Amino acid sequence: MNEKYLLTLYLIGTLVLTLFAVSLVVFLVVHKQRQAKYKLEKKELEFRHEKDMLKLRLDVKEQSMTLISEEIHDNVGQLLSLTRMYVASLSPYITDPVGKDMVAKSTTLVSKAIEDLRHISHSLNSDLIERVGLVPFLERELEYLGDSSTVKCSLTVTGEQLELEREQNLLIFRIVQESIQNVIKHAAAEHLDVALGFEPQKLSITIKDDGKGFDLEQARKTESLGLRNIYNRANLLRGTINIASEPGKGSSIYLVINPMINKL
Repeated sequence: MNEKYLLTLYLIGTLVLTLFAVSLVVFLVVHKQRQAKYKLEKKELEFRHEKDMLKLRLDVKEQSMTLISEEIHDNVGQLLSLTRMYVASLSPYITDPVGKDMVAKSTTLVSKAIEDLRHISHSLNSDLIERVGLVPFLERELEYLGDSSTVKCSLTVTGEQLELEREQNLLIFRIVQESIQNVIKHAAAEHLDVALGFEPQKLSITIKDDGKGFDLEQARKTESLGLRNIYNRANLLRGTINIASEPGKGSSIYLVINPMINKL
């Protein structure tokens, strides 16, 4: 009787310990999963907060740029047009050939200033980018650069163009625009090549120049504003970006995004 009682007690104890061990394992697994889920949700919230703050800063910047664009178009542009008209009206009253030549040159210079300001105004206007479209706007930007500088520019577009969101178009254009400005200011390049590759689930953007290049690590340490703007916008697009450059070997930027997944 004692042996049967002890055996029963042993079996019950073993069963209780087994159930306790299983419950403990299940608890630990569930707890670990909850911790992982919490960390993931926390990381996602942090990312969304960071993204929202970055998007807010960029939105404020875009609004400022649009206001500047309107100011240039409505006030400065009109003032220069009026100046050109007055300068041109002087021509009939000047008989000296040198004076006439100076009036003609002044009129030409003011016309060039008006054209440059119009381009700057258009480049700053995000609404115009949306209306015209990404590719035509990039074509216009590179055409202007080719006409106004010694840099030879090319734009290559492959694949069937995807329908992008307004913010995606704007961010991509600003990345290319920032890169172009860096080339003009610092690269002393002869050629600038921009390529857009459209695929069903991917858009790749490549920007290359044959300029003097730069020390990428040093630029990161000094927190280059141009590079920071490019990285911030690529982060908003949830894209992968690779910037490569060496002194004397030019530079390249390669950005890949999935527009269908990475909606803003």
